[in-house]
Amino acid sequence: MHLDLYETKPRHERTFREPNERVKDFEPFMNALSMEEFIEETKRCMSCGLCFDCGNCFTYCSHGAVKKLPKGQHYEFHLETCDGCMKCFENCPCGYIEKM
Repeated sequence: MHLDLYETKPRHERTFREPNERVKDFEPFMNALSMEEFIEETKRCMSCGLCFDCGNCFTYCSHGAVKKLPKGQHYEFHLETCDGCMKCFENCPCGYIEKM
């Protein structure tokens, strides 16, 4: 993964109920995140090894080796037109593209 391509975002830390409150019931001991905190936490996902359609490979390929497919199908790589410059690999933030 190329971590320098990701924005650093702080983690939302979960809080815990006090021990003297925990022993009174069987409710969870960890407090839930608010909906806003939950949404912000999901935006921290780096999609490790999975393509999330950022378009970097398509944008940086100057030889047309990367073809954009219909929405939800990601991209197709045509190695017969690839010159091995590795721009697609270097600019893929999630590590989906492997070196050859």
